[in-house]
Parts: sequence; structure tokens; C-alpha cells
Amino acid sequence: MLFRVITPSKWNKKILRQDASIAGDAISDLRTSNNTLSVWSVADEKSREELLDLAVVAALNRDKLQRVFYVLLEESWLDEQHIIFQSVPGKCDFIKTEYKDLKSKHIDLKEIDYKQLGILANKIDSILKTSSLRFFTDKELKVKINNLKQDGFLTDKFSDKEEKFLN
Repeated sequence: MLFRVITPSKWNKKILRQDASIAGDAISDLRTSNNTLSVWSVADEKSREELLDLAVVAALNRDKLQRVFYVLLEESWLDEQHIIFQSVPGKCDFIKTEYKDLKSKHIDLKEIDYKQLGILANKIDSILKTSSLRFFTDKELKVKINNLKQDGFLTDKFSDKEEKFLN
């Protein structure tokens, strides 16, 4: 399974549209860079701890601590859609590499074009229609970040964000 952070409010706007099409803001939630889309590999989708680790990585790459919403995409489904994915070390500057080597769990969906972006958007829309919204609260994230700090797994770069995230 692959973990992708989303912004539910962007996807909920479609209910205001009469034609039930996916709103442009929802598509912007799938912002690519160099035609790649960032996701993270999850070995066990039922492991709340593993999912929380990935949510913390996402949270630490933001400007402030807030809930992290996400969807899980099946790798076999990506294969069926001919969406290329490749392991690439991820941006995880605030957590030391010794902690579960999170950087190695990063995957890029590659060569994403207009059609594939639409396929991904439709899949996420379908997931959101048929499943409960998955998220971690800012309180859960704060507890995990505090634990990482106490255990010495946060890098010096975290000190710039510490006040916003832990107070």
C-alpha cells in the first residue's frame, strides 16, 4: 500500500457542483513536481504505528502542526493503470536516519500526465466516497513528535520548528 496525504476540504467542494465532476481544487491536491507525485510505502496498512510515522514525516514538512489526512493506494492498482512508481529517498530532514530509515519508504509516481492525474483523482474520489476518512489528530502527532524528541531521533533542523509544533 502507498500512503498519500490529502486535503479533504478540497475534495468536498465537488458536492457543490451539479455535474458531480471533481473540482479543480481537488486536482491541485495532487500537485506534481517534474511530473512525479510523492507517496510513501506502507508494509502493513493496519499498523497504526507505521501510518503515524509517515504522518509525522508529512506534518514536519509543514509550517504548523495540524491534522494529517491520507488515503492508501494499492500498488497492484497502480500497475493496472500503467502508473510507474520507483523508490527514491524521501525528504525527511527532521528525523534521523537511524529511526526506521523512513527515507527509504519514499516512492515517486513517475511520468504523471494529464490522463494519469485524472485516473488518480477518480481513485481518490472513489476511496473518499466509500471509506471513512483516515487521519491523525494534531494531538496524536504532537505526542509522537515529543517521543521522537525525547528519544533523540529529531535532527537539529527541528529546533527551528519546535516552538510551533510542541507548545
